[in-house]
Amino acid sequence: MDLGALAWVERSNKIMVEREGGDGNTISFKGLTYKLVTSPDTGRVWLDRNLGATQVATSPNDSAAYGDYYEFGRDDICPAGFSVQLRGS
Repeated sequence: MDLGALAWVERSNKIMVEREGGDGNTISFKGLTYKLVTSPDTGRVWLDRNLGATQVATSPNDSAAYGDYYEFGRDDICPAGFSVQLRGS
């Protein structure tokens, strides 16, 4: 897999991959830089830590490695500032 020019961008509160200039070994997102790691078993490319984590985990209780929590593929039922009418309202 050619990792040249992969970059993460944020659009509509979702994380997407785009081809863009770069060294192909790191990704920057929300002010943090992540290394790309390729699994020797599967060939899949991973980030070196969770999104939002400031460091790689050094223990199971390392809170700096938790990062942000995301629900990938989640679509909110309506945009900010709107609400769904309940039956009978």
